[in-house]
Amino acid sequence: TCALPISVYSFDCSNDVLTTIGFESLAMNTSNDAIRASWPLKIGADAYDVEWTYIDSAAMATGYYGTIGSPLPARIFDNNSSRVTITGNSYMVPLLYDGRGHLFVRARPVQILADGSRKEAQWGTATARFEFAGHENSLNWQATTSFAEEGKRKSVLDYFDGSLRSRQTVTKDNETQNTIVAESIYDFQGRPVIQVLPAPTLNTTIGYTRAFNQGLNSASYDAGNFDALGGVSDCARTADSMLTGSGAAKYYSPLNPLKDQGFNQFIPDAKGYPFTQVEYTADQTGRISAQSGVGKDFQLKSGHETKYYYVGAGQEELNALFGTEVGLARHYFKTMVRDANGQYSISYTDMAGKTIATALSGTLP
Repeated sequence: TCALPISVYSFDCSNDVLTTIGFESLAMNTSNDAIRASWPLKIGADAYDVEWTYIDSAAMATGYYGTIGSPLPARIFDNNSSRVTITGNSYMVPLLYDGRGHLFVRARPVQILADGSRKEAQWGTATARFEFAGHENSLNWQATTSFAEEGKRKSVLDYFDGSLRSRQTVTKDNETQNTIVAESIYDFQGRPVIQVLPAPTLNTTIGYTRAFNQGLNSASYDAGNFDALGGVSDCARTADSMLTGSGAAKYYSPLNPLKDQGFNQFIPDAKGYPFTQVEYTADQTGRISAQSGVGKDFQLKSGHETKYYYVGAGQEELNALFGTEVGLARHYFKTMVRDANGQYSISYTDMAGKTIATALSGTLP
């Protein structure tokens, strides 16, 4: 018997270019985090290269990139674009750009040959343009997008306050398309104290979520819920619980609307404490005195928090470990960490911060 020959569609790099490409209809000030670009299928194409870039309005007004009606792709896409290779004839292009500007997209067909090499058509002149008002122009933010094969991607946005401290991190669950929010909350001295567990929202668009985590008597959980400047008695104060009707406290509670479905049945109840809290030493070193775990049973003052102790190393114990050539004890430091089970971990460091010995201490389990 003879093997049947492999049929390959004819493909010409000059003739099989795309002549049209367009965006879905969206308003310029849309809150969507992506816009769909599409183009007609080409017979003989196994894949498509999709390329996009963003030119802000000020740069576009200079004329270097052409005009709105007659753009210059050679300059628009030169050394300043993102590209993916996909098999379909549409792609959701991210809309995570700051300030008013223009999003340009182009595509070209690609044929994959039997030896795995690529035969690429020319880009052509078909270019789609979308004028965009910008994402969260009133806020400070930074977007990080990671790409994988077949155009898969994941975008993570960090939103910052006026002092450029990270306040909220937002990403999207690619399976459910719901956004996931994690927050950092600072004390009155600007130190990070509360780290809230990530929790999904019902929103499918990446954006800043205002008052996501709320206090019992406040619109937004903030330093007033765990930090006070009233006097010495406040040193024993622990963080207030969060309102279980919103944010992470709702997700990690019996009020979770999906608590009876799938893996949601195994989400633990944080009892209003879906966060960790850091307590600093009462000096200017910025060292951590104690750190809570997640949940009510592991909060500060519960006896199950992690405690840190900073003391000087004893000359006798150093001599026992290293002999008399170890030098003077004042050149070394001793740090003890007590975990939630009461087990102590001890480390000895020199003046360069290098660890010279470690040990365990405390009652045997």
